[in-house]
Amino acid sequence: MGYARGNFMVPIPRFSNWDKLNSHLETECRKRRERQLRGRKETTDERFELHRAALVPFAMAPYEACEKATARVSSLRWQLVLHWFAA
Repeated sequence: MGYARGNFMVPIPRFSNWDKLNSHLETECRKRRERQLRGRKETTDERFELHRAALVPFAMAPYEACEKATARVSSLRWQLVLHWFAA
């Protein structure tokens, strides 16, 4: 997202509807696929095709990316926050 925002949306483009904005973004992304990165021999699209085999499909089961919990806050506005990191 950062690349697209910084390169396709600065200065802020103005379009009369969402379809025109989406068309603009698609055109810019397709042009980007044909460019070579600095220091590389292949285009972005060629490099993607080289790596495509390593991609795995999305999981078919829903996945919650966070843990939801009910917490209490004391009269001093203290609350228990659990920090955990997956290894």
